Amino acid sequence: MGAASQSAPVDGDTLLTAGGVAIVAFLLMGLVVGALAAATAPERGTDIPDAEWSFERINDTHVRITHEGGDPVAARNLLVAVESYERRTAWEGAVDRGDATVVEAASGQVVRVYWIGSGSKVRDQLARWQG
Repeated sequence: MGAASQSAPVDGDTLLTAGGVAIVAFLLMGLVVGALAAATAPERGTDIPDAEWSFERINDTHVRITHEGGDPVAARNLLVAVESYERRTAWEGAVDRGDATVVEAASGQVVRVYWIGSGSKVRDQLARWQG
């Protein structure tokens, strides 16, 4: 008679062990992916300044934006947009009560002041005006 081929029997313990290893591997992979996503996500600043802003049309093509009170804001963290187009401002250093800038904005256009957290591209709208 020829030699009979023998294969190791697969028992329930072996299957449970293999299944457990697979589950643990998937959980660890999920934790790593979650940690990477959290580490690379833009941070939403919790220190959004509480400041008041006023807008005043000074002629047909320009608007004055003034910090009326509240927290001072670093100029580097401020962005002014007119109809979604960024406008340069005269603000430098800390923008505090009474500091103003003039931007080009035609009648009827929407003017927004945004705060941008450090190291972040996330914008928080501080003020909006349409005039």
